[in-house]
Amino acid sequence: MNNLVAIITPTFKRVSTGELDRCIQSVDAQLYDGWKHYIIGDNCPELASYIHKLETHDRHVKSGKRVLLNLPKNHNDLGVTPLNYGISISIEPYWCVLADDNYWKE
Repeated sequence: MNNLVAIITPTFKRVSTGELDRCIQSVDAQLYDGWKHYIIGDNCPELASYIHKLETHDRHVKSGKRVLLNLPKNHNDLGVTPLNYGISISIEPYWCVLADDNYWKE
């Protein structure tokens, strides 16, 4: 199935709280499968080790369905720069935003 929807999640300091995990799990629980999930960190210090963990264990990262990036500089603009970066690299015709501290019901 082609991915029609880019889900863009800007993040900063949500790894240790478990909120980013909950956000990711809610995407994985969706019945609709035509998505690609972009998680863009705003130079989040804890994201590097988290990315390594997901690259090892997350089937969506392995398949390319989930993309994790950490910007080299913190912009401190409430996620606007990571969001805009996610929009700029996505190739899907539609996109939506899922904040790192939110989640979707199935």
